Amino acid sequence: MTNKKIRFLMMLSIAILLFFSTISTENIVYADEFDETSSTDSENLEEIKEIQKNLQEADSDNNLDSSEIKNAPVNLEKTGDTKEIQQDNDDLSNKTKDTIQPVQDSDTVQPQALYEIDGLIMNATSNLSQADPTDIFFFSPTSDRGLLTRLSSDNANYEVELYIVDWDSMIMYNTGIIKGTDQWLLVPNLPAGDYALEVRSTGEVGDNYNLRMNASIPPNYTNIIEFTSSLSHVVAEYADSSVYANGTHVLNWSSSNSNLSWKREFYFSDNGGYNRRTHEVYNVQVKDILPNVYSYNSNYTSSQQVLFLALDIDTGFMYNESQYQSGTNPIYHNSFVDTLGKKTPRRLDVHDFNYGEHILVFDISTGKTIDFFSGLNFYYAAGIEPLPTYSHR
Repeated sequence: MTNKKIRFLMMLSIAILLFFSTISTENIVYADEFDETSSTDSENLEEIKEIQKNLQEADSDNNLDSSEIKNAPVNLEKTGDTKEIQQDNDDLSNKTKDTIQPVQDSDTVQPQALYEIDGLIMNATSNLSQADPTDIFFFSPTSDRGLLTRLSSDNANYEVELYIVDWDSMIMYNTGIIKGTDQWLLVPNLPAGDYALEVRSTGEVGDNYNLRMNASIPPNYTNIIEFTSSLSHVVAEYADSSVYANGTHVLNWSSSNSNLSWKREFYFSDNGGYNRRTHEVYNVQVKDILPNVYSYNSNYTSSQQVLFLALDIDTGFMYNESQYQSGTNPIYHNSFVDTLGKKTPRRLDVHDFNYGEHILVFDISTGKTIDFFSGLNFYYAAGIEPLPTYSHR
């Protein structure tokens, strides 16, 4: 092949590449998802940033003093004090008396002296009286668990005590673990077995109380990160740097957390052409777990129990959009440039956070990431989809 032919082919190849690289998206006829609003709007980025700021500054009293955790009893022992379980006009020998179903944040139950908790989460409201001076709640974890309990009342004489229960002898064994109103009863390692919580008064009765309990988290927690006011959800940290929400593994601070990777792909084909748009978040590095547990709704997904995970630098991100339309003058467009004008795949850097946080939405019920709330999400940044809504659990 002559030098002139080689030079001609090289120039032709360069011309073709330049042609494709300079195609303007304004000349492309998009499918429904690619409409005229499909351009990043700085106002949308600012709105995302403002919502995220409010999210991070959300009021939360969900804090435990680390000293309370350290001083919590780790091993349970039976003391010499016992109580016989009274029948109270109902047969409790088979633990069949009125059952308390697991409750949601705003629900309450009305115990009548003796109740069995169906499950390991409870939010009960009742009162003590001269005729009914104690309420006892029975629960039975089938594996080792961590326990958090809190009694609240305007009556400072009220207290709650943890017992070990022997149903064969119908005896409750005192553990010596007693807490007053607005104190935490914490047992990081509660062995599988049968237990009871007794609410009583050391003085006057007649006032209402609220008793919350969560015994659903794995045992031997070292720190409580977050919890809902009803204790329906507890996020705990462990010595190996792992984090669990109730019994669901969320992340490990020292790993890349492949379980948190997220991908969303749109593909539409019609009349000899196609449109494709893809987002991917991988090699996830979590900077922080934002306060509280939320219900979450967007056009794309929803869940009644999510955590917001704020990403850190070095998290991997990829964005791609492509379009092809056949015909006499076929059109092809392919870009890996994200909403901030940066080429992907890449790692998040410090400058990305000038546009707000980049948040993965983690569904506690499924143990998976379901959305990416960020200015890097084209659907939110371009205003194609309305911004998500959320509310405290």
